[in-house]
Amino acid sequence: MGYEVVMDKSIMIVTVLGLMAGYCWEMGEGRFVVETNSITVVQPYDLHAKHNASISDFGVPKYGGSLVGSVVYPSAQHGGPLGCSSFQGFKPFKSKTSRPNILLLDRG
Repeated sequence: MGYEVVMDKSIMIVTVLGLMAGYCWEMGEGRFVVETNSITVVQPYDLHAKHNASISDFGVPKYGGSLVGSVVYPSAQHGGPLGCSSFQGFKPFKSKTSRPNILLLDRG
């Protein structure tokens, strides 16, 4: 009877160590995951559609939420679509509504 208890503990220890090793292996792979989502354009009507997009989270992601606002795509006069120039000193993206602006930049 005592032998069976020792055997059960050994199996449990080996199982736990195997699970821990597998978890550490997954953490060490360092995979790069691109999170995808979609953007639904409501207006203007000729662009009304759902478009594929990648998510750029700054800070802790707030999953399960939604954001409604005006999409702004900067012209060359306002720093360009890559967002490589500073937007300080002027307000080219001042919202015309009470909703926030969503700055759409080209990924470079």
